Amino acid sequence: MTGNTVYILSAAAIGPSSDTAREQRRLITEDPHTADLSALVKELTGEESRRIGHFAKLAVACSRLALNRFKKTITHMTPLYLATGLGEVQNTLSVFEQVMGTGDSLCSPYGFVNAVSSTTAFHIAKAASLNGKNVTISQEELSFEWAIKLAASDVESGEAEYALVGGADESSQPRQEHMRRIRLNDDQVMGQGSGFLLFGRNADNAAGEVIDVQWFDSSGEEKNAWVLKIARLVERYRKRTDRVILLPGFRLEQGDIAALYSRITFMPVNNYLNFCGCFHTASAFGIASVFDTPHERDTLYLHVNNNASGRTMAVLIRAFAG
Repeated sequence: MTGNTVYILSAAAIGPSSDTAREQRRLITEDPHTADLSALVKELTGEESRRIGHFAKLAVACSRLALNRFKKTITHMTPLYLATGLGEVQNTLSVFEQVMGTGDSLCSPYGFVNAVSSTTAFHIAKAASLNGKNVTISQEELSFEWAIKLAASDVESGEAEYALVGGADESSQPRQEHMRRIRLNDDQVMGQGSGFLLFGRNADNAAGEVIDVQWFDSSGEEKNAWVLKIARLVERYRKRTDRVILLPGFRLEQGDIAALYSRITFMPVNNYLNFCGCFHTASAFGIASVFDTPHERDTLYLHVNNNASGRTMAVLIRAFAG
C-alpha cells in the first residue's frame, strides 16, 4: 500500500456458539447447531430482533461489538462493506416454504424483505447510525478478502476517515442439503460466524494495520509460482522482530501449506477453522479473532485462501504489541 497507513482500530468475531471472546471459544468437531442470538443483539443494540433472521443477527451483533470496542464515535458517513458467500439462507428457505407450501400460504412481509441479503447491511447501518457508502460483496470463498481490499482503499486514498468491514455466513440443516450451496470434504466441519474490523487513519490505540491484499491467478500457474509471490510479499514487509503466523483458509490444501512453509521460515499455523468451521467468509472470523487477546510482540498474520475458479488471495496484516 502506498497511501495512508490503514490502521485496525478494533475487531470482533462471533463463532457458532455465539462466542465473542477467546475464553468462550470451543473446538468444534461436528456441524454446529444455530445459536439464538436475540439476547446478544438486544444487549449490544438495545433493540429487539424478532423481525430479522439469524444471518442478520450475526452481522448486526458482530459489527456493533466491533464499534463498541473502539469506544469513540465514528463519522456517520463511514463506509460499510459487508461480505457474504450465501447471505440469508435460513430466512430464504423459510420464504420458499411459505410461498410454495400447500393451500393459501402467504409470505411474511418482513420475511420477504429480509430474504434480500443486502437488507442486512441496512440493519447494520441503522444500528450504527451510518449514512455513508453501503456495499454488500459476494465472491464466494474470497468475499471477505475483496471487502478488505475495498474498505482499505477508502482509508488509504483519504476518501474516508474510517471504514467498517465485515463478513458473515450461516449454515443450515441437514448437511447434505447445505452441501448444495458450499462444497466441503466429508472431514470438513460445516460452520457459521462473523468477523468485523474497523479501519482508520489515526494510529492512536490501534490494534494493528493492514499491510497488503493481493490476488493471484493460480489456475494457469504452477503452485511454486504463486507461493513464491506470496513469500516475496511477506519478506518485503517483514521486520526483523516480527513473528509470522499463517492463517490457512478452508480451500487451502495441505500441499499448499507445505509449499508456503518451504518458502517462509518460522511460520506457525493458526488453525482458526477449528473454532468456527468452514463457510465462505470464515476468513472474517479468523482474521478478526487474532485480536481476541493482546500481543506480546508485533506479529504478522498471513491469511491465504483459494477459490474453485483458480484464484488465490493473500491478506497480510500486522498486530501490534500491547
